[in-house]
Amino acid sequence: MAALGFDVAATLIQKRVRGRRTRQRYLLQQLAFLVQSHYRDPHARIDAVDLACALGAVRRLEGRLWKRSSQFPKYQERQVWVDDLQLKYSVRSGDPKTIDLAQIDQIVIHSEDRREFALCTRNGRSYTFRADTKERFEMWTTGLQQFMGMARAYYALS
Repeated sequence: MAALGFDVAATLIQKRVRGRRTRQRYLLQQLAFLVQSHYRDPHARIDAVDLACALGAVRRLEGRLWKRSSQFPKYQERQVWVDDLQLKYSVRSGDPKTIDLAQIDQIVIHSEDRREFALCTRNGRSYTFRADTKERFEMWTTGLQQFMGMARAYYALS
């Protein structure tokens, strides 16, 4: 059986699964299944995030944000992206730091005027970020909510 193009697959899903909420739940379940398959067999590289982005379930999240320093009350520019259900951000030296999206309890909007939001983890740690523009602020806050849902769906099915 030949693989369907993403646009054809998305059209078929829209015809078969009616209702926006139901379709979103269906896509998250399918994505969770693909992610689980990937972690069961890491040699079979299934890029579930690429699939979800192509189907319109989530957007690819990557770009520049300003992260609040934990030691000083200042913001430092960081390159930030989502990969394998983890938020990763660059640091000046060494490997990037990671935050498991399944461990994020909530996203708190500190200030829409200053475009600041915080990721609050279940262990009490908080990561505060600031976006350059209102559009990027909206993109990151809504996109992270979607990725958090994907991470929760993955862990709920495992």
